Formats: sequence, C-alpha cells, structure tokens
Amino acid sequence: MEQGQLTENDIALWHKFRKAEMDFFAVRWELLSSCTDKKSVIKQAFNNPSDRSSALELLLYLDIKERLPFFDDLVSLASVNHSDIELVWKVILSLPKDFLLANIEKSAETVLSNATQDAYVEYRCLLELYFKIDPHLTYRLAQRALQ
Repeated sequence: MEQGQLTENDIALWHKFRKAEMDFFAVRWELLSSCTDKKSVIKQAFNNPSDRSSALELLLYLDIKERLPFFDDLVSLASVNHSDIELVWKVILSLPKDFLLANIEKSAETVLSNATQDAYVEYRCLLELYFKIDPHLTYRLAQRALQ
C-alpha cells in the first residue's frame, strides 16, 4: 500500500477515535459544569489509583481558585512514589509561585510529621518537587533532612 492510501478499516478506526474523543470532551464539560460536588468527587478519586490520573487531569481544567483547596492532598500525593507523580507535579506547578512559596512548607510539615521512621521516601520525593519550585526552598528542606 502506498503512503497516503488508507484502508476502509483505518478510516473507520480514525472516525471511531474522533467520536470517542468528542464524547470525552462533552462528558468532561458536563462534569465540570453540572457536578454539584466536584471537590468530593475529585478527592475520592485521589484515593483510587485507577481514578487518580483522571482526577489530576480534571484539576487542570478548574480555575486556580478551585484548585487551591486540593493543595494539601497534592503535596501528600507528591511525597510518595507512584505512576502519577509527574502529573501531580504538573498540577502543583500550575499554581501561582507566590502561593507555593507561602504554603508548601506548612503542607509538607504535615506529611513529614506523619512519615515513616526515617522519612527517606517523603524527603526525596518532596526534594524533587521543591527543586522545581525554588532553590532556597530546596536548600531548607535538604538541611532539615540532614537533622
């Protein structure tokens, strides 16, 4: 088959894909505009690893003001290894930097005070996030980890 010549099956698959994509956009819009308790729906989804990435993606479609109440949950999710860690970082880094600088240490304190005995994983994961935010913030956390 020459390049550019599509089979009927390829064309049908493409149309099926586009229909599914358009249906997805419509349902996402319906959820965003009609859900009466988005906060609870998203928080519940955070607890289910198979739902978590969808919830994180959905957060990126909310206004920043609507994302802020999830901050502590996001920092908690950023403190452990899992398949959605980069998406968690993306959502956190979508928040205003001044908000991050003013709030992340307090939020991380809760995580670190409830951490395992040596808190290695929590410190390592949070250091990766802090590095993406601010070098001074990273330094303070590294100093604390050494104590």
